[in-house]
Amino acid sequence: DIKNIKDPVERKKKYIKLIWDTLFHVVEVIGKKSAWNIMVLGSDYDGMICHIEFYETISSIPDLKKSMITYLCKYQYRKDLWYGYKPESLVMKVFQTNAMRFLKTHFI
Repeated sequence: DIKNIKDPVERKKKYIKLIWDTLFHVVEVIGKKSAWNIMVLGSDYDGMICHIEFYETISSIPDLKKSMITYLCKYQYRKDLWYGYKPESLVMKVFQTNAMRFLKTHFI
């Protein structure tokens, strides 16, 4: 459905919503705040999975983070599942904090 949206701004917004919907589904299924401590988003820039339009290279990650924060701030999307976290904290968890904790726990 996203590819059929002609307006690039609207299409970009739908991609961000899709990412959040995936994350919020996990949180909803687990049903507690600690769900935010287990998820990590990878880049998938290894050629195995198609990239998300508008975020085609690893250099796009800062823009993706900003877009994800902006989306939550603007729409207060699924705020009941934020469990008191701020949008910046949620993005930091899924892009960095959780991955670093996992690596330190299992590989360092």
